[in-house]
Amino acid sequence: MNKPLLIALVCLLVSCGIPSHTRSKINIAEFNAKQVHDTVRLSLIHNIELIETRLPDGSFLATSIHPGYVDNWASYYYPSGNLKSSVSTAHGFKHGKSPLYNENGDLVSITDYDTPFKISLNRLSAKFAFGYGLDIFKQGTSIIRSTEETPVYKITIPINTPEGNKARRFIVDGITGKMLSDIITTQ
Repeated sequence: MNKPLLIALVCLLVSCGIPSHTRSKINIAEFNAKQVHDTVRLSLIHNIELIETRLPDGSFLATSIHPGYVDNWASYYYPSGNLKSSVSTAHGFKHGKSPLYNENGDLVSITDYDTPFKISLNRLSAKFAFGYGLDIFKQGTSIIRSTEETPVYKITIPINTPEGNKARRFIVDGITGKMLSDIITTQ
């Protein structure tokens, strides 16, 4: 299976809920055994690296690093190790649903960072992977969310052509997912 299709499949699986990568609790004993300067680096699958850090107040932050990609996430944990909140980020903005839990693990609230957009960034990623064979989370791609008149995504993907470097620029309706514009320009 090619990489954009695999990414799209994963995006579809997590697009309607809270990120699936979030653990409900940090294993503090394991953290203490592996820590170096209040940080633990754990290797995950597909070159994704998880970094856990103990913050000055005793709480924890777990973040992902996926070389070559701009889609990452962060989870915050109470000093007890229980999950406090989790958020996904891409291209400099938060996206998806971010839950907030109290110390006992009860859900307090969910912030939907995709409001007023009806098409989530993960669903948009799947649409581009299946429809165009393009990975919008690849480094070098630019995504801007605009709500000036109506919610739209403005996506620019660099492409190499025999004529030189160009860019494919898309404008997608953020409510319906309809492609409003697809042009190739000089970068």
